[in-house]
Amino acid sequence: MTDKTRHDVAHLLADATKELQPRRIRCAMDRGVGRMEAQMLLTHVLKKDDVWLLTHPSSPVRGAQVASFRSLVRRRTRHEPVAYLIGSRGFFGHDFATDRRALIPRPETELLAGLVLKAMRRAPSSRDLAWDVGTGSGAVAISIAKAIGQRKVLATDVSDDALRLARKNAKRLHASNVAFLHADLLDGNVRRVLDRREVVKAAQPWDFEHRARGVRHVDGLRPSVEYLRVVGERPRD
Repeated sequence: MTDKTRHDVAHLLADATKELQPRRIRCAMDRGVGRMEAQMLLTHVLKKDDVWLLTHPSSPVRGAQVASFRSLVRRRTRHEPVAYLIGSRGFFGHDFATDRRALIPRPETELLAGLVLKAMRRAPSSRDLAWDVGTGSGAVAISIAKAIGQRKVLATDVSDDALRLARKNAKRLHASNVAFLHADLLDGNVRRVLDRREVVKAAQPWDFEHRARGVRHVDGLRPSVEYLRVVGERPRD
């Protein structure tokens, strides 16, 4: 990014948008990616929101903030995910802390959380447990827990680091009805609990090897296809 004598909101956003805009436009949505990511990074640095940026284009930005913003833009041009750069990701109306201890919650996974909620609301009250397999940041488990009141959610993962991140998110979001456990789907104790319950959510195994680069608990991802097979074959009452 080139130096500018005017370090105001508008000029910083314009420069960053050029840096972050995809070189190949594959669809209409790609046209706004550079601007969107520039705004996300600048709101993070300035601790402001999008409305403030839009209404204060000529506001000056201090030198230290300019340097921090440009550093984030450079890291983004090297394909570091925005969620890791700013340390958070929105999911199901909540803001989750994100870092390399867990994969970033994907927007399409909100559909899965919605399906689990519908299933839980239809289930008899005696079958009141949702199980989030491979909880990662805890986004799905905590979102479900916040939406279903006092009913319980079990969140398991094979990574202690991921569980620490998930517990941090649960504490921040006051989700007291989530229980976290270090376990995988083949854990006998967890399976016995599962056999008495109605709802299961399993992590979607899309392109794990590509998405897992740089994430610490890669070893916990490989069995996911097998996990889904086991869940699918579990006898129902």
